[in-house]
Amino acid sequence: MMLRSNTLLRRLLFIWLSFAAVSITLGWLIFELSRQGADEQIRRERQLTAASCETLRIAATRAGLSADSGKIHLSPQWVSGAQAVIDLTLRDRPGVEGGLWSMGSGVVAYAFPTYDGSGIKRDPPSAELERIESTSRRALDGKRSVTDVRPGLREAVIFSACPLEQNSALVAWTLSRVPTITGDALDRLVLAMALLLGFVLLSGSWLGWTLTRWSRGVHYLAGVLEQSRTQFDSSAPELAELSGLADLDRVTVALNDYSQRLAYAQRESARLSAELAQAEKLAALGELSAGLAHEIRNPLATIQMKAENALHAPQASRVARAESALLVVIEQTERINRLVSSLLALTQPFRVERQKVNIEEWLLERINAHADAAQRRQIELTLTIDPELPAHMNDRKLFDPSQMARAFDNLILNALAHVANGGRIETGARRRASGNLLLWVADDGPGVSDELRARLFNPFITGRPDGYGLGLALVREIVHAHGGNISLADSARGARFEMELTWPEC
Repeated sequence: MMLRSNTLLRRLLFIWLSFAAVSITLGWLIFELSRQGADEQIRRERQLTAASCETLRIAATRAGLSADSGKIHLSPQWVSGAQAVIDLTLRDRPGVEGGLWSMGSGVVAYAFPTYDGSGIKRDPPSAELERIESTSRRALDGKRSVTDVRPGLREAVIFSACPLEQNSALVAWTLSRVPTITGDALDRLVLAMALLLGFVLLSGSWLGWTLTRWSRGVHYLAGVLEQSRTQFDSSAPELAELSGLADLDRVTVALNDYSQRLAYAQRESARLSAELAQAEKLAALGELSAGLAHEIRNPLATIQMKAENALHAPQASRVARAESALLVVIEQTERINRLVSSLLALTQPFRVERQKVNIEEWLLERINAHADAAQRRQIELTLTIDPELPAHMNDRKLFDPSQMARAFDNLILNALAHVANGGRIETGARRRASGNLLLWVADDGPGVSDELRARLFNPFITGRPDGYGLGLALVREIVHAHGGNISLADSARGARFEMELTWPEC
């Protein structure tokens, strides 16, 4: 059996060495053929790049972007207008990027409208800045258009520069790239593919003749493995038939053992999963029932006590006691009603309708809604917005403003309830390095105890004697409905709640 195995290995090794030799030869041949066709591609791309540069020059001149030498004022309005001109000029020219270059300021505007990434690329290619500058200087010095080609092993880069006017300090430039490992030499390529096909057919026939018995056993094992993969129950079949080949028989025996152990593990997993799910349901139901019973029992106890006091009051004060008891009944009934309403709001599914939101105006509305309450207690309520955040928004549908207003208001109310008079509450928004939107509310109150941290967002978990413990649970459900998450972040003092929402692509 060892002799047969070694013979098979030698045959396989010879086949794969032959494959490698032919593959290297064909790879070299195809590489040489593709480079022969690259010259024509560079010639066509050079014409396109030069024409794009000339079109950009005309568009920039008509848009009034040219200026006397040394007198360019790079205001934000000017840069935005220049980028708009570049976008409109190059958006129908795939693979062409370009911009405007100034003698004193370098690249002052840039755009790549057909960039494969998301949005329009605004940052110029740093690796090409030196060549862009040299080409633009030559065009500006010579008062004429200049087109250069920088050859490379993998790609050729084509630069074109066009001065805007005789006395202008600006140069329009364009850039495109041509893969040099492509090209089309059809006849030789067909010959190479024919050689490859012939070799594959010949070697495949020999390999098929050599490995016929192996293929039968392998197909049988593959079928059993596929059946085991799709049938996650105790009926996984055992392999009773052996192929007569030592290597495959060892695999068959191992697979038999694996099938038996898998069937047992699946039965145990199903049993444990059912028990765990039932235990989790009972634990959640018990916690919810205990919290609900506690929150309802207190108002009912107050109502009962007031009613009993009114019934046992002296005749002279019974009417006054009854009126006082009725007022307490109304007050405690309203408290129970608010509790039930909060529970209903928490259990109902949230329908999120993402909309375009002006984040700055939305946050100011939330702050203004609580400004009076904070001012009465001399609490400083501040707002911090990343200056670059509005520019990144680009009219994206960030979140449901009404649902997120409920969540943000609950966090501010929670902070107001825990901050002492004269304290401080900070709110803000920024974009994380990961691209997600981060909203936060932080206070300088007593913070959250270690005992409450693990269960802080569960219903009826609160550190306030007058609280229901449903506010943070509601916030969590709203944030989760947006596909985000909320957390209690580490802070030197007080509590800091952070809501992180995914940034939509469009």
